[in-house]
Amino acid sequence: MTKNKTLAVVLVILFVLALLIVLGQSVFRVGKVELVAHTTTHYLSTLTEDSVLSGSKLDKGKSVFLLDRDDYKANLEASQPYIQVLAIEVVWPNTVKFHYAERVEIYALQLSDGYYAYLDENFKVLRVSQAEFNSTQQNCILLNQSLDKTVLDVHAGDFLNKDDFADFVGLVEAYASLGYSLTQMESMISSLSITTDDDGRKLNIQTFLGVNIQILNSAYHTTQKVSLAYQMMSQLTESERARGTIYVFKNNLDVLETRYIA
Repeated sequence: MTKNKTLAVVLVILFVLALLIVLGQSVFRVGKVELVAHTTTHYLSTLTEDSVLSGSKLDKGKSVFLLDRDDYKANLEASQPYIQVLAIEVVWPNTVKFHYAERVEIYALQLSDGYYAYLDENFKVLRVSQAEFNSTQQNCILLNQSLDKTVLDVHAGDFLNKDDFADFVGLVEAYASLGYSLTQMESMISSLSITTDDDGRKLNIQTFLGVNIQILNSAYHTTQKVSLAYQMMSQLTESERARGTIYVFKNNLDVLETRYIA
């Protein structure tokens, strides 16, 4: 073995030993956990350090060099359905900060036996309740989806298959493009449902004003179609906005068109 190779081996050994010493130093072991909320909280208002440690399965005393952030994030979001972990930050030498937001209930999906699953915009189940649900401008949008509710078995923390909700996936983005927050969107829509006829699949948006918006093939160009519907609504009289239906569809020239029928 040449002198250079011998020197290289010695340096590697010394580096490994130094690393083991650093990792073993108590000063670099997790000693403090801080919770940083980036949204207002309701369901997470009582979140504590202990619940985050137990939910994430992060052990105090673990070296900050050996943290598995992805596992802690997945564990915590599964045990605390309302939490969305934005980042897990290490503040030297031994503080770990959990940055999080609270997921917002936006849809109420009726299950069997009078149960409802409350979902966020990503169709994550935040809670399941048997309490009777009535859609108001202050709570969720009733989601009338044609799933087999007699066999649908969901639990808090589950993500429902987005393919089953393709007609609704683009709605949040569509309303956001019009300048509406999730809360404002909920205050505008009473219920959502899907119907199918000879023309194809139609998304029915029942508004609290009274008028119904019916969008043909809503899974495509959702934002543009919703925008056209609300442009037409702005042209209606107060009486017309309280009843009737706004249709959004493609005409014979394959151009999007809107029509109001009382």
